[in-house]
Amino acid sequence: MANKTISMSKLKQIIKLHCQGTGKRTIGETLGISKNTAKAYIEIFRSLKITWDELSKMSDHEVDRLFHPEKTVDQPEKLKTLYEFFHTQKRSCGSAVLRFT
Repeated sequence: MANKTISMSKLKQIIKLHCQGTGKRTIGETLGISKNTAKAYIEIFRSLKITWDELSKMSDHEVDRLFHPEKTVDQPEKLKTLYEFFHTQKRSCGSAVLRFT
């Protein structure tokens, strides 16, 4: 999937062909994608534990949210990043920094 998302219609075609018993290599060749891309989306589909019928009735937006969930930043990591930013800014004239300990 190399950080590129595919269209939801193509994603639905991958899942439809998979549910019809088509192999990953054939899916890739048919849709012009790599076998590994087909495999990755099929693995996500399996982990969702939904059927093709349920998926086919979803809007493209719903399918996109299922297969590409928003990434959340871990709160402590975010605070660490902010602390590092302010720590580097304290050298500026007139800035005050509070220590987080």
